[in-house]
Amino acid sequence: MATLPTLIKQCEQTLESLQKDISTRQTKHANLTATIQTHKQEAKSAFTDAQKADDPNQLAIALNFTYNQDVKIKECLKKQEKLTQEIVELNNKIRAQFAEKKRYEILLERQQQEARQTYLKKQQNELDDLAQNKRL
Repeated sequence: MATLPTLIKQCEQTLESLQKDISTRQTKHANLTATIQTHKQEAKSAFTDAQKADDPNQLAIALNFTYNQDVKIKECLKKQEKLTQEIVELNNKIRAQFAEKKRYEILLERQQQEARQTYLKKQQNELDDLAQNKRL
């Protein structure tokens, strides 16, 4: 069985890994937000340019392009939703891991306190024995 310091260290490593996973997902989420904005701007620009040209063919092409951009935006939004759910799950895992680490730290503190008490009691008994021997 692993010792408490080892278990605490394992919890810390797991926490670090979970935090890296969250950071990666948050970066992907932010990148998707930027991608969505780009798609929106491209669609708007294409439609505005087509309207200025006053050409029905260009307008049809712009509408098709806008539709394709909307599809891409919806795909990005689905990916963002999935990432958001993963981040929530990872946050729950982090909370659970912190709680587990805290339990181990409390147990370790109790063990150390018991060891100190045992040591102090032993010291006191030795002093009592010395005092008793001096009286005899």
